[in-house]
Amino acid sequence: MIADAVPAVTQVVFAICFCTGVSTFIPNLVETAKDMSVFVSHLLIPSLTFYNIATPLSVELLKKCSVLILFAALIVVLGVLIAQLASFFLFRVKNTGIPRDLQRSVHFKLLRRRGRRESDDGVSGKSTHILNIVVNGEREELPIEPRDVLERLEPPEEEYENEPFYCCAMTLALCVQNAVTIPLSLLQALAETLPWIDLEAGTAYIFMYSIVTICVVWGVGPVLVRRAKKTTDKRRIIRELMEQQRRLQNCHEATTQTEVSCTTSRLASPTFPMLSDPPANVDGSSGEARAGGPVHRSGVAPESSTSDRGAARYSIGEVNQSHDAARCPIVLLTTTPSTCQIFGCDLVETGQIRVISRSQFAREEAEANAGVSCLGSSMAWLKRTVVQLLRTPSFTSVILGVFVGIISPLKGLFVGGNLSPVMDILSALAKGSIPCSLFLLAANFMNPKATVPAPKPVRMRDAEQNTDFPLDDITVNRSFAETYYRERQDITFDIHASFTPAHLSQPGTGSAAGGRADFAPFATSTPATDPRKGFLTTLYDMFSLNGINKNFMFGVIVLRLIVMPAVGYGLVLAVLYISPSMLGGGSSQNVLLLVLLGQLASPSAINCNILFVAERYMPHVWAKMLFFQYVCCIVTLTGWYGLSIYIVR
Repeated sequence: MIADAVPAVTQVVFAICFCTGVSTFIPNLVETAKDMSVFVSHLLIPSLTFYNIATPLSVELLKKCSVLILFAALIVVLGVLIAQLASFFLFRVKNTGIPRDLQRSVHFKLLRRRGRRESDDGVSGKSTHILNIVVNGEREELPIEPRDVLERLEPPEEEYENEPFYCCAMTLALCVQNAVTIPLSLLQALAETLPWIDLEAGTAYIFMYSIVTICVVWGVGPVLVRRAKKTTDKRRIIRELMEQQRRLQNCHEATTQTEVSCTTSRLASPTFPMLSDPPANVDGSSGEARAGGPVHRSGVAPESSTSDRGAARYSIGEVNQSHDAARCPIVLLTTTPSTCQIFGCDLVETGQIRVISRSQFAREEAEANAGVSCLGSSMAWLKRTVVQLLRTPSFTSVILGVFVGIISPLKGLFVGGNLSPVMDILSALAKGSIPCSLFLLAANFMNPKATVPAPKPVRMRDAEQNTDFPLDDITVNRSFAETYYRERQDITFDIHASFTPAHLSQPGTGSAAGGRADFAPFATSTPATDPRKGFLTTLYDMFSLNGINKNFMFGVIVLRLIVMPAVGYGLVLAVLYISPSMLGGGSSQNVLLLVLLGQLASPSAINCNILFVAERYMPHVWAKMLFFQYVCCIVTLTGWYGLSIYIVR
C-alpha cells in the first residue's frame, strides 16, 4: 500500500517544488499569477468539470451515487462546525486595542461617509472612513469625554486584522477536499495491483462526489473570501486610524496671516532686488533710524503690534533718491503685522474619530437606512448572490454538466454526436487545469509581501507645499518653472514618509533663473533586483514559517488529515452497521465504498488557492499551508487507504 500511495502524493509535492524554482525567473510574477488565475478559473476548470460530469452522468448513475452526494454535503457541514469551534480556540486575539475591562462597553464601528469634492472636470464623489467608538452599558449614561476614552485605547495588533483570513481559510480547508487529483491518482495506482477495481466506474464515482465540492468552492468560496477580505480591510483601517491618532494627539497646526502693502511689497515690484540695509540719507542718518525699526529681506517682519503699522514706509521718490545717492538699487518692504492661530490636528478635531453612545449611533444608523426595508435588502442580497453565481464559469459549468448529462437527447449531441468536437476541445483544455493550478500554488511561496497592493504614487508637483520651490510664485522665470515642472513630472514619493525636501532630493548641479539658488532634479531610486538565490536559501524559504500563524498551520494539518477522516470513517462504519444497503448492500470489493473512504481522507483542495490569488488576499499563507499538508499526507493517506482496503475487503 505504501508503494501505491507514496508516488501518487509525492508527484504533487515535487511538481510544486519544481514550479517554485521556475517561478523565480518569471518577471512580474504577481501580475502573471493573477492573470493565470483568471485564465484557470474561467476556462480550464470549467472545461474540466463540464467534460467529466456530462460524459459519465446519467439518471441511473445519479441515483446510485446519491449516497456520495449526501456524504459530501454532510462533510461540508461537519467541516464548518469543526472550523468554527477550532477558530474560537486557535485564533484568539490578545490585543484588540480595547482593554479587557472595556471590551463589553466599548466597540469599534467603521463607517464610510460619502462626500462631494470639486475637481477639474466637475464634481465627483469622495468617501471618507469614520471610526466610531461606540460606548454602551453603564458608561453610556455617564458624560462622554472623547479624549478620556481614547487615552484608554491603543492601536490593535496585526493579528487583529489577520483573524478573518485564518477563520475563512480554516473553514475552506476543512470543508473542501481534493476531490479529483489525489483520489483519481490513488485509484489508478490501486487498479494496477487490485484487479477487482473497476477504474471506469470508480472515475465516475469520483466526479459525482466532486459535484458538491466544486459547488462549494466556486459558489460559496468567493463569497467567504470577499467577506473575510472586507473585514480585514476594515480592521486595517481601524488600526491605521488609531496609530495616526496616537501620533497626532500631541501635535497642533498653525495658521498665519500677514497684511502686505500693494505699493511696497515684493509682489508689486518683482524686478527690484532687496537689500538688508536701507540707504543713507542726505543728512547722514540711515533709513533704519528714520524708519524706527529694522527692515527684513523676507518681506515679512516679525510679529508686531498694530501701532507699528506703517512705521517703515518709504515712498518711490525716496527710493529713487537713495538709489542715486548710494548708486545701488534697493526696494524696502513695509513692516506689517501678522496673526497666528494654533489649533489641534488630531483625528478627533477633523471628525475621523468619534466617541458616541450606543443610542446615538443607532439613531444615525436608522436615519441612514431610512426607506430601506429588511425584506427589500434581503431580496437585493439574494439577487446579487444569484447573479454572482451565474457569472462564475466554474460554478455554471457544473450546472450545465448535470443538465446535459441527465437529458439523453442533449447528451447524445455532445457525446458521439454532431457536437462531439466541442467535447474533444474541452477534454484537451481540461488536461491543463491541474498543472496550472500547481503553478499558481507554487508561485506564491516566495512572495509574502508582493500580494499587498502598493499605495498609489503621488507626484512631487502635486504636493507643492512639500517642495523646495513655491510653484505659485509669480515672480519666477517662466522657463525655469517649465524646466522645474518637466523634471518633476514623474517623480513620486511615499505618501506616509517624511516630506522634508532633503529626504527626497539628491545632490546635483543646476542653475536657477532669476537669481534663485541651484537646484537638483529629484530622483527616485529603483531597488536593484535581488540576485538569484542559492539552492539552500530557496529551500530554507520554502520551509520557513516566518509571518504565518503556527496555530493555523498545524491546526489545519491535524484537523484535515486526522480528525476529519476519523469522524468520516466513524460515520461510514455506523451506516454500514445500521443500513448496509445504502453503501452497496455491504458486499465485498465495493468500489463505491472505496471511493467514499478515499474522499474522506483527502487533503484540502488546491483550487481554493485561486480564490485567494484573485482577491490578493494572503495567498502565500494558503499556499504554504497546502505545501506542508501535502507533505504530511504522504504518511496519513497511506494509513487511511490501508484501512479503507481492509474495510472494503
